[in-house]
Amino acid sequence: MPKNHVDTRGLPCPEPVLRVMEKIRTADDLAEIVVLVDANREGPKENTKRTAAALGWQAKSISVEEEKEEEEYFKIVFEKIKPE
Repeated sequence: MPKNHVDTRGLPCPEPVLRVMEKIRTADDLAEIVVLVDANREGPKENTKRTAAALGWQAKSISVEEEKEEEEYFKIVFEKIKPE
């Protein structure tokens, strides 16, 4: 898995948020972070978006991906919020 990816599929709360927080805290040289979350639960997607925003990152894109039939997940690409 690439250095800027965080795969939280199948993890119970609050683990997805904790993993995103850890990646952001160590992401000094990363322009963007890609987070994979389960599509069958809305909580992890919304919680990771809120957490990233609180830490200075914003969702650049959100897409629904499919690895195998009936195994959909969200792919969220975050980028640092540029100071004005």
